[in-house]
Amino acid sequence: MVNKRIRKSVFSILLVIACLFLLSTISHAASFSASISKTTVTVGDTFTVTVNASNAAGMYSISNSNSNVSVASGSKSEFLENGKAIVTFKAVKAGTVIITAEADDMTDLDDDTKTVKGSKSFTVTIKGKDSSS
Repeated sequence: MVNKRIRKSVFSILLVIACLFLLSTISHAASFSASISKTTVTVGDTFTVTVNASNAAGMYSISNSNSNVSVASGSKSEFLENGKAIVTFKAVKAGTVIITAEADDMTDLDDDTKTVKGSKSFTVTIKGKDSSS
């Protein structure tokens, strides 16, 4: 009788544990973020913009408000899946420029019906070269 009770208890515990494993789904929140290496540079200097898609996939785009900078390397728009992309800009004219990075048509890798949104703007000040050096 006691042996039968122990078996039932063990079986019940194992059943509960199995149900917990089956019902638990690990979901990581999808996100889009962007960062910049410098916000003040001198003409001729470079700076980088890094975009990151965490548990997300889709297009990103990076735009600049004027021609004070040019792209030295990387792509201003491409498909990104659960990773990062780095775009290097070169300062070509003194003044300011606004760099904007945003998620375009990006979705959650766990549920492709969920749209991932994100946008970040950075104001970069570009100083002229010091003529005395």
